[in-house]
Amino acid sequence: MKGKAKMTDIEMNGNGDEDFSENDMTEHLRQIAEILCENISVVTCCSVRLVEDDMLALKALYGFAKNGPREEKIPLEDTIAGAAIFQKKPIAIKDIRKEKKYNFSKSHEGLVSLLAMPIFWKEKALGVIQLYTLQEHVFVEKEVKLVQYLAAPLIGLAVKYAKINNRRLLALLEVSKALSSKSDLEDMFETIVDRAAHVLGIKRCALFLLSEIGDKICLEAGFPKCDHGIGLERELREYPAVREVIESQNWLLIENPQSHELTRDSAALSRTYGINAILFVPLVFERKILGAFTFDATGNKKTFLPQEIGVCRIMANISSAAIARAREQERFQKEMTAKNRMEILGKAAADIAHEIRNPLTSIGGFARRILKKADDPQKVLEYGNIIVKETDRLEQIVGEVLEYSRQKELNLVRANLNNLIHETVKLLEIVFSDKRITVLLNLAEETVEMQLDAVKIKSVLTNILRNAVEALSENVGEKQIWIETHQTKTHVELVIKNNISAPLSQEILENMFNPFFTTKANGTGLGLAIVDSVIRLHKGYIKVDHDGQKIAFNIRLPR
Repeated sequence: MKGKAKMTDIEMNGNGDEDFSENDMTEHLRQIAEILCENISVVTCCSVRLVEDDMLALKALYGFAKNGPREEKIPLEDTIAGAAIFQKKPIAIKDIRKEKKYNFSKSHEGLVSLLAMPIFWKEKALGVIQLYTLQEHVFVEKEVKLVQYLAAPLIGLAVKYAKINNRRLLALLEVSKALSSKSDLEDMFETIVDRAAHVLGIKRCALFLLSEIGDKICLEAGFPKCDHGIGLERELREYPAVREVIESQNWLLIENPQSHELTRDSAALSRTYGINAILFVPLVFERKILGAFTFDATGNKKTFLPQEIGVCRIMANISSAAIARAREQERFQKEMTAKNRMEILGKAAADIAHEIRNPLTSIGGFARRILKKADDPQKVLEYGNIIVKETDRLEQIVGEVLEYSRQKELNLVRANLNNLIHETVKLLEIVFSDKRITVLLNLAEETVEMQLDAVKIKSVLTNILRNAVEALSENVGEKQIWIETHQTKTHVELVIKNNISAPLSQEILENMFNPFFTTKANGTGLGLAIVDSVIRLHKGYIKVDHDGQKIAFNIRLPR
């Protein structure tokens, strides 16, 4: 069973479990208006008008309390709202006070810019969303898309209330609101599958994303989390059903997954979990395929009804828009990071030259003094010791620069992470003892074996622990370091945390992994940059949590 229509072409003749009144519809429209105002920072007010004959009737308002009453009805002809419907596209007005088609009155005082977004259902015009700002504003593409791909479909549902039950519509509203506030992709993926299962009342679903090239598919999230191999990446050709959905960009319902030719690759899985039917829904944003959603019918649930398929497709539509928005933000951040790194590189060249020049100057200066005091053994010894000390410092700088520059390839071996932790702690035992630092280990009881570069991971551990030692040297209270490991089927988590004497500034938190950024008098700023580089090479990630009393380095590595 294959779909070939757009999201709203599915009739949702639901046997709603609640009565859905006109008041319910109005309240849902108001909630959507509120979501838009909360997530587009410049937008202060929002109204929703629906088509009634040749007029647009006001159905919902948000944020207009200070601007007085609004017209109950406005004509379709010769209005901005009507033009958006007739032209079937959003219309943005920079200043409504200068717009002839806008009937400006006292109730509009203070309002300046307007975005009018038409609402359609099965090509039929339902109404328009109007968003207002209190200052001149040019609505950018991502703001228009948020309205177009998240709010407009939900309003279409709310208006066609007889076709979907109240509980599911309210749940979809909550999903839209939750996703619109998230930017972290991993967190977003988990939210999507969790909310999808809740909306549909199902026990299993999964989210797959397509690689940039389009030849691989990765399982980014699943519900329940423990039953899915999160992070597993395979060739797209190995998933015939997913491949079919991605290539056609149409939904697909397979009601006999244990024997169907497109799901033979997962027949054993279907038997294990008692899967009676699988619904595959593409994730598409602006005609670009992002991946696919899978929904499983298990237990007493034998298949998916038409109205449930419609809800799944709307869920996919909401998710696609949210994922695309988060990816756009992520790309922007990377572009800014690349630009910043070029600036950092210029500064780094000056910093590293300065760092090397200082010990070289000392070495040269004291070497010349030795020549002048060659007949004074005590002075020669004193100056010689200084030269040795400065040479050690120079070797440290050059060594760290070389180590950072070599972080390109891994020598992967099967190793036990817990053993590497014990070895590193043992090597630093004297340092901990001298500084009166207590190291507390809470390592996973089972063997934490994984593919890694043992030398580089020990370098990571050493750098973080030395960083902790330096931080604790300034601490007059308890001096403790906690090291923990946890593991799942797909990854290993390593947490190293320590006390701190004072909260860290935002500047430090944002730049601590940047090369050559340091707050230490004799630091090169390469230690944590090396840590970050090694973890990335292992296809893992590292983040820092900070509560003002402790700082924690959270590392996640694939198994």
